[in-house]
Amino acid sequence: MLFQAFPSWAVVTDCCFFPQHVKKASRKVSLFSKADWDAIHAEMSEFNDEYFCSREELSVDGKWTVFKARLAQLVDKYVPSKTLSTCYRVPLLTNVMKRLSRKKKWLATRSHGKLRETLWSRYKRCKAEFNKGMKQAKEQFVNNIISNAFVNNDTKPFWKFVRAKRCDINGIAPLKTNGCLYSDSQSKAGILNHQFSSVFTRENTTDIPVLPGDSYPSMSDIVVEPYGVEKLKN
Repeated sequence: MLFQAFPSWAVVTDCCFFPQHVKKASRKVSLFSKADWDAIHAEMSEFNDEYFCSREELSVDGKWTVFKARLAQLVDKYVPSKTLSTCYRVPLLTNVMKRLSRKKKWLATRSHGKLRETLWSRYKRCKAEFNKGMKQAKEQFVNNIISNAFVNNDTKPFWKFVRAKRCDINGIAPLKTNGCLYSDSQSKAGILNHQFSSVFTRENTTDIPVLPGDSYPSMSDIVVEPYGVEKLKN
């Protein structure tokens, strides 16, 4: 039996990939604390008379659409707003740390070719300096939060920092009924539904008193069908 030896080849590649970050659009925030509530109340009073006099022919969904559109119009007119960018500011990144971070990225992207060895050693030194600075900045940041909590009696930043470090968001815990423990979503939903429905009370609707005041047109019945609930869920 003859064996033929083949030479072994190794393919070596040098790749440089960077993640693509999709910047989210800025969002508009309404400043309700600075709204002109008197003007809103005045215009809503005028709209109230018009709404109940001329919208009798509309369905429940139609009435809600008209009311929502009018309310949104008044909010845009009398409530100031500001635009918030989605740029997240890391409190640990001081101006010095930002410069080190940009320098580290610059060295990482150019540490190839003829200057690879020189730039790679500079990159490693810059990376070590950046990690050391971030560690010190984090310790100083935590110390400032704790000191502020004791000196100014302001514990809100401390608990905000603690909540940000938590990672135990697991939804609804397993539920126990009839001596058995259930962890799947369908069983937990059934247990919660049974618990909520068991505490409901059925009121006698045959003798509902008529309250004094202005008489408004009656609203048609709201019909909830399984198809509509499933469509909203999806």
